[in-house]
Amino acid sequence: MHCVNSDPRKRPTMRRILGNLLSLSVVTRHAPIIGVQWFLSRDYAYQLSRSLLKWPRQKFSQFFQCQIPANKMLSGHELVQSGRRNGVEVFPYETLRMITDGFGKENFIGKFQYGRVYRGKFQGRTVTVKIWELDVKFYRVFQNENEVRMWDEILFLQHPRSISHPNLVKLLGYCYEEGKLGVVYDLNPVDTVFNAVMKDSLTWLQRVKIAIGFASLLSFLHAKTPQNLPYVVRNLDAAHIMLDQDYSPILYDFGWLTGGIFPNWRSKRGRFVQGCYGYYDFVSTRGALAFFCKTGIDMGKLSTDEWPAECDGYAFGVVVLGLITKRISVREDPHNPKIPLVSQWALDEYEAAADRASSTGSPPSTFTLVHQSLVEEPGFYASDGIEITRLALECLTPRFLDRPTMKHIVKRLLKLSVIRSHASELGI
Repeated sequence: MHCVNSDPRKRPTMRRILGNLLSLSVVTRHAPIIGVQWFLSRDYAYQLSRSLLKWPRQKFSQFFQCQIPANKMLSGHELVQSGRRNGVEVFPYETLRMITDGFGKENFIGKFQYGRVYRGKFQGRTVTVKIWELDVKFYRVFQNENEVRMWDEILFLQHPRSISHPNLVKLLGYCYEEGKLGVVYDLNPVDTVFNAVMKDSLTWLQRVKIAIGFASLLSFLHAKTPQNLPYVVRNLDAAHIMLDQDYSPILYDFGWLTGGIFPNWRSKRGRFVQGCYGYYDFVSTRGALAFFCKTGIDMGKLSTDEWPAECDGYAFGVVVLGLITKRISVREDPHNPKIPLVSQWALDEYEAAADRASSTGSPPSTFTLVHQSLVEEPGFYASDGIEITRLALECLTPRFLDRPTMKHIVKRLLKLSVIRSHASELGI
């Protein structure tokens, strides 16, 4: 009866259902006859609910090209091992420590939502090492959640469609030890977009290249295929975008990825923040409404349980605003009302400009948020500054159906004057 409750929030989880079924007297007394004696181990029950339900046998057979015995229960680690391909290695934690010089400060790149990233040296080349942590200051992490995130990421990055995309990070291997989780990427990074904006180390052409590359990636992820629904990343952040040696944007974190090869029920995973500070687009939330409103979270679609691709578009708009304004939301002090979110600051600036132009009866057609220091750089055109500003603000529209799709954004970006004059420099 609980499973068919009209209120989805009152329905039990599959883990709870499994536990209740296993506690039935008929199961405990006649397990060998029923054929479920191996379920009765608490470890196996937990392993089933946290790993196997998240790693469907069919998906592994399809994507890892391996056969998984129907009568054997495997953990995420064992499943990955049974289907290893594309040269994915398993690294001891001490190896990760060694190649990063003990996770030294000189190799520290920055933080992502649930941990840290470092440079490392492995077999004569520079790599990127990502380490998940439980002690995260601003985001709640429950036991084994990071483990699930890592298995999800491995599955996603090893999918043939993901491997071929130039703006998705390439996986070399992973580390899975008790309480220690990490991955190694084949990526020699310059920095993250977050750090580069903070250091003001990007030229105008590099900023445009990042915006176009990032938009193209999201357009790719949001595309529906005959086999799968679109992906929605949900935790986009300038700190989650690495820059390679050509200043191409590389997305490297997928902690809240849903859609695509993952079942739709993954959109329900987690009852707390499912995004990054300053980039939130809460199209669906239950509880803490007052807090979210105070912190400037986009509340454009509270009435449904779906995660539309436009919530990634909102985060894209914030990233672009950071690139053109040299402003960025710093999560070290997320509740300080004296420090407005970049999105709120931009909207306030536009409203102020509209008020100043109210005598004309229309919004300011030449409004731009491009930082003055970028105006004199090679490749800058005033019309481009106006168009990019307009695009970024359209992404922040409260009603998500009024926001441009990423496919539409890519088309508009490719019409910029800078593209025609500097196409080769931008890699287009």
